[in-house]
Amino acid sequence: MENIINNKCENCGSELLYDPKAHCLSCKYCGSKRLIKENLLAAKRNYNNSFIESSFESSQLVCENCGNHYTNILAPIFKCLSCGSSSLKKIVSTSILPDGLIPFSIEKYQAGEYFYSWIKKRRFAPNKLKTLAKSQKITASYVPVWNFDYRSIVSYSGVGIKQYKNDDGTINTVRKTFSGNTNMGRDNFLIMANNMFDSCTLRLLNFNISQLKSFDPAYFFGWSALKNNISRETALQNMKNESKKLDDSTIENNVKSDLSFDSIDEYSSKCHYLSIKYNFIYLPVWTNIYVYKNKLYKCYINGQNGNVVSKYPKSWIKILMFVLGIVSIPVIIALLYFLL
Repeated sequence: MENIINNKCENCGSELLYDPKAHCLSCKYCGSKRLIKENLLAAKRNYNNSFIESSFESSQLVCENCGNHYTNILAPIFKCLSCGSSSLKKIVSTSILPDGLIPFSIEKYQAGEYFYSWIKKRRFAPNKLKTLAKSQKITASYVPVWNFDYRSIVSYSGVGIKQYKNDDGTINTVRKTFSGNTNMGRDNFLIMANNMFDSCTLRLLNFNISQLKSFDPAYFFGWSALKNNISRETALQNMKNESKKLDDSTIENNVKSDLSFDSIDEYSSKCHYLSIKYNFIYLPVWTNIYVYKNKLYKCYINGQNGNVVSKYPKSWIKILMFVLGIVSIPVIIALLYFLL
């Protein structure tokens, strides 16, 4: 990847690296800058099993612990973003050439501020975690993503349940069968192309896909990029499985609302896809991997807008004090009422 274009500074000969603040290539020694030409992003292509993705060969780092590959060794990578291991080995390998990407807009110090601000808002986070948040190394990487659009017709059926209360207080339950067909579809349904984290976490990071740019290797200079290890075929099946759950939930909610059911039983559906389009893209993610009381935690920060998605340790003392506080409020009110 580093040899696709020349990234040498015309002024001093040093390396030009992508600057997320200026959105261009920048020399950290003399301050020279080079604009990145923006080309028109190609439209998504129709899914075709026989289509062969374009690829390139580059120097990479591979984690000897979990096998993850990083496709740009110009970036300083100190540990694997997936497992946290520092056992990284240099190799040469082939990767899929992306169609587009969202460049980093958040710098490292900003990512740290977003993480610290997020931790401060966690009511039950241990106090030590807030101190730990300031000292952790945050690492950046572009993550590979299969980006799908689809249109489908869903045939569905089930039994709606409605309960009525009789005059004598007994409950009367009515069951009624229903069936129908409806058009469904989603644009920019993101499916991870690497097992670094799941697609649900990716979508919770809430990227603005409208800012997707046509791929230019200049955006990779100074930044690592994870190699995909989830094939297009596997991603397609993942897309169908995950979208079906969301579509079925939407249909069930609509049926309950339209037909005034309290609940639905024996629901089933079949999906016929009218069209599936996709492209292969990279999205910017800052990762903070930290250990608290011998347990590994991973925090992901959107490199476009600073959104944070993470699990975090909780202080049982804080939870206990919170519960006791809630329980004591009615007691205090009753006591005050009695005294007054």
